[in-house]
Amino acid sequence: MLTIGVIYLGRRGSGGKFSLELAHGLLPEAHVFAAISSGVENRQEWEKSSLALLQTATFDSPLTAALSFVDQTPIRRLAGQIRVLKPDVLIFPMLHPWDPTLQTLLADIPSVVILHDPLPHPGIRDLFHAYLQDQTLARATRCVVLNQALLPAVQSRGVSLDRVDVLPHGILTYGTPGAGESSKGSVLDLLFFGRVTPYKGLDTLLQAFVKVQQRYPEARLSIVGEGSLHPYRKFMTGVQNLVVTNRWILENEIAGIFHSAGMVILPYTSASQSGVVALAAGFGLPVVASRVGGLPEQIEDGRTGLLVEPNSPEQLARAIISLIEDPVKAAGLGENLRQEFLTQRNWSSIARKMLAICRKAIEARQVAQAGPEDG
Repeated sequence: MLTIGVIYLGRRGSGGKFSLELAHGLLPEAHVFAAISSGVENRQEWEKSSLALLQTATFDSPLTAALSFVDQTPIRRLAGQIRVLKPDVLIFPMLHPWDPTLQTLLADIPSVVILHDPLPHPGIRDLFHAYLQDQTLARATRCVVLNQALLPAVQSRGVSLDRVDVLPHGILTYGTPGAGESSKGSVLDLLFFGRVTPYKGLDTLLQAFVKVQQRYPEARLSIVGEGSLHPYRKFMTGVQNLVVTNRWILENEIAGIFHSAGMVILPYTSASQSGVVALAAGFGLPVVASRVGGLPEQIEDGRTGLLVEPNSPEQLARAIISLIEDPVKAAGLGENLRQEFLTQRNWSSIARKMLAICRKAIEARQVAQAGPEDG
């Protein structure tokens, strides 16, 4: 059996859940260990798993992040601990600033990098992420993206498509209801969940919600997530039944938020894919989303959700109203989405595909090390 190291050094967000599910899915077919940050939000879940763990302190601020590159002792210590376990291949499921250094220190071990956002969104912070991605991709043996729509984008980053594989984003569950159960919210309870950034299209949703309330004044919209709401204040003024939780959401709060929702709205203007769709699937909630990026690969219009054109409050409002007026259809879409993820995007099947990718990475490294045949 292969020995696989899963290297996830992030501290918060769905990356911890994604990485844990992937690592646990690999266990039946491989020896798996994980290197994680001792400050990771879902640390208890990692510790309760049957995975062998390496825990290390990383950093918790831009200053300590910068200092970790001045004094690389912690990174080198972690690399040494990883090497002792003799992995055949390393998987980096989420971007972290230490990844390129670890790949360099462990250059003789093939690495598989999962690239969630090949086209970083505008901003200084994301320019830095783009630089890190370039460094990580340059050192990767194979690269994985989470839908077919991202292939041109990853190719534009200088990655040859012959070393790129596609895996779907797996279902995300947080204390979700079992078969036959349902969330407490009604179709009148709309949820926008996640970090508030310009490409999320919150302005479109707020304009659409006003139109929904003209028909259904009792409709409610919850905006839940950190990020600046300043650009949207003019769209929020005077809007009734609007509940805003503008902060980072802890993992133990997620289940309550989704149980109270009746549908999830993703009015994005661009997207790679969405972990929010994977969350909605876990709770069996219907999704109304924009037809952008990889979202149409996560949602089949009319069967597992509804797709609308981006930047169209009118279309978005009509789609929301159609589900309010037909709760049976809404419930059916949510259940279809759940079943689609459970059968086609479960972590066991994803792990089997990842195992095959790991084998390709090992073979590629062996071929590269062998060099050209003598003539």
